[in-house]
Amino acid sequence: MDFCTVWMYLIREWTPQVTQQQYDYGKNSFIMINTQDLTGQKFGHLTAVRKTEERKNGYIVYECQCDCGRPDCRRIIYRSSRLLKRTQVTDCGGAASLTHARHFKDLTGKKFGMLTALKEDGKQGRSTRWLCACDCGNQTHATTHQLLAGKKGSCGCRQNSFEIKDWAETDSHPAMKFDQLTVLRHEKYMKGTHYWRCQCSCGNETVVTQSQLLSGRVHSCGCFAVEKAKENALLFNGTSIRSIRGKAGERKPFAGSKSGIRGVYQNSRGIWIAQIFFRGRPIYLGSFKTVDEAREARERAEAEMFDKTIAEWKEAAK
Repeated sequence: MDFCTVWMYLIREWTPQVTQQQYDYGKNSFIMINTQDLTGQKFGHLTAVRKTEERKNGYIVYECQCDCGRPDCRRIIYRSSRLLKRTQVTDCGGAASLTHARHFKDLTGKKFGMLTALKEDGKQGRSTRWLCACDCGNQTHATTHQLLAGKKGSCGCRQNSFEIKDWAETDSHPAMKFDQLTVLRHEKYMKGTHYWRCQCSCGNETVVTQSQLLSGRVHSCGCFAVEKAKENALLFNGTSIRSIRGKAGERKPFAGSKSGIRGVYQNSRGIWIAQIFFRGRPIYLGSFKTVDEAREARERAEAEMFDKTIAEWKEAAK
């Protein structure tokens, strides 16, 4: 009896999940690679219901039930134990569609040049395909990207159908407006993308792509974002109230702080430095031999500067 035969006999006797049917003793080789019973186990949205007689590359194929929740869920699918255990397959495919639905942009009824989106009509690659009606009477298909980017504006009956005068101001109609931006003129057409020069409500001019305007990703020249940031920061006398809220000594340190105390750090000579940032500039509070002394200096400065500013802000807000 050779070594391989003895080794396979020991595996068969000592490993409960391996059965005798796994070995071809004539060839001294495995027939089935994995016989661990996965029945009842859950893998993502899939639950292994039962084993089947089918084998794929030596792995058992399981009948699985899906609970991804999509109306078009296939419910019952068949997957090998290899795919299940490696979590390469975790649903029937409907969960991916469900994720797509959360980011889906409905273009039904919207007009793009000469095209009006009628209804969703499947997929083209990774983009949603739309059935569109052209002003000439024909129907054609276009993807979400083609419509939003202005790469397709007709069924083909008119070249470059997305006329630049459609958005700029004319005698017949005013200029198109997108939130804070008003279209002034067509700037250029480069690599399949239209660029428009727009005037912001603040008076500044900026150049924006057509897809950014149609999708709503750009609302202004940038001033809107600045004003929003100031509003969120609750600025008062040059200080962000939101960043200094909290009691002295209890404010969270910044990420990467080795001392665990905001505004306190140790220099290369082992001396503890305390500082505070107030009204747009750093203020040096002193150097100390111990971290406790530096913390006390920081807490005194917070009580004197931060707490006083918060009290003034609350008084002004009344």
